[in-house]
Amino acid sequence: MMNGAIDLGSKTFAMEDQRLMADWSGDHNPMHVNALAARRLLTGQPVVHGVHLVMEALARWQPHARGPAVRALRADFSKPVSVGDPVDFQAQQRGDKLVLTASVGGLAHMSVELHVGALDQPGTPLPEGEVIAWPGVAQDQPVDAWLGRCVRLPDVAGRLAAADSAALLIGLAGATLLGQASTMVGMGCPGMHSVFASLSLVRHDAPGPARCRPDRHDPRFGLVRIAVDGPWRGEIRAFVRAAPRPQAGMAEVMTHVPRHPTGEHHTWVLGGSRGLGELAAKIAAAAGSRVTLSYAQGQADALRVTQEIAAAGCWPAQAVCYQTGETDLAALCEAHGLPDTVLFFATPRIAQRRSSTFNQTLLHRFIDAYCSEPARIALALEVAAAGRGDKPRIQLFNPSSTYVDDLPNGMVEYAMAKAASETLAQDMNKRLQHVRIVTHRLPRLPTDQTNGLISESGPSALGVLAPVVLATLGARFVGSQPPD
Repeated sequence: MMNGAIDLGSKTFAMEDQRLMADWSGDHNPMHVNALAARRLLTGQPVVHGVHLVMEALARWQPHARGPAVRALRADFSKPVSVGDPVDFQAQQRGDKLVLTASVGGLAHMSVELHVGALDQPGTPLPEGEVIAWPGVAQDQPVDAWLGRCVRLPDVAGRLAAADSAALLIGLAGATLLGQASTMVGMGCPGMHSVFASLSLVRHDAPGPARCRPDRHDPRFGLVRIAVDGPWRGEIRAFVRAAPRPQAGMAEVMTHVPRHPTGEHHTWVLGGSRGLGELAAKIAAAAGSRVTLSYAQGQADALRVTQEIAAAGCWPAQAVCYQTGETDLAALCEAHGLPDTVLFFATPRIAQRRSSTFNQTLLHRFIDAYCSEPARIALALEVAAAGRGDKPRIQLFNPSSTYVDDLPNGMVEYAMAKAASETLAQDMNKRLQHVRIVTHRLPRLPTDQTNGLISESGPSALGVLAPVVLATLGARFVGSQPPD
């Protein structure tokens, strides 16, 4: 057959591909089709359906296929592929099996093994018994509520080009089952918070609809095993992923933050719609400052934060759209007033896939975010504050990271940019008269960007951030007693 790999070309999946796959399979999980919801994933972007990668690989191999029909396949999804990633497909013969891979930047994200010819008994059948109909809507039930329940998988709808081509290799029933499996995992069990790990299927050629039954759940690892029966038999494996991590609510924040009831102090929180920026906005508001917080895309998230602040009886907060490198800061000052403090939490996605030791493009992205943008803000505020007389300097907080010293594997570009931001602050503080840049090395704290990566027993984000924010706001906010 083949001595080396065969290049099957590349594809960059777009949101239209996501919509077509979702409409065909029924898997409308927000992680695949909702860009705003996907911001709260570790990827920070919508994720391509794993099954779509399998079918695209099969479709690209189909013109090369020769010989007996595919009798079994196993797909493994090792890393998520984000919308916009250029995906390279290859095929290679390895012993008695053909392996198709989907790679991004040289790293394999999906592989599917194809077996042809006669096989032993095709899997273990599901026992006869009651089969429940597909609920028809997205489910968000605990995994254990599904265990032992045999479910008839929903039919696919319409046409999908990759599925039509894949059907020439694995039959219409096989291609249909792949789409049904995606819907079972993404819309049923585990459901809204799921990660498709693998599927292993053997052609059975039995008539009748496909059925599945979640059989086992290991809570230690979040692993769920789902038996499949029908024209193909086998097993699906999926993981329960962590749900989006909420920050502390205003009620909790106000029990930790001394209050100084003044509306004279004004704080901008750039990147304040979620994560540490959201928490910083709540801390500043609880302390008594008037808050203007910004969002880049998540207006609904930003409005939720302002409403929570207002409901707590604090000074009303404002939400504004702020685009890094684009927003006119002079106009922002004119529209919303010159701040006394700026808390800068706008950030690109931190965790990045990598196939090399050093990524220059990634370093430039972090330098732009943590050095160039804070410098732009500081220089604009320096000009805007020139007529303020002898008022205290505007405090611009630009967080650094303990990664500067710890230097975890794969984080060199991030650590370099954070170290550069500290050097920038030292230099600009010698030159600016009306603005002072404050840095502080924060440890890794629980946010969407670290969700599932750090222990729940780690440091409290509120406990770490509150004293840093209060010190940046000024001496009068530290140690004040809550008003009667």
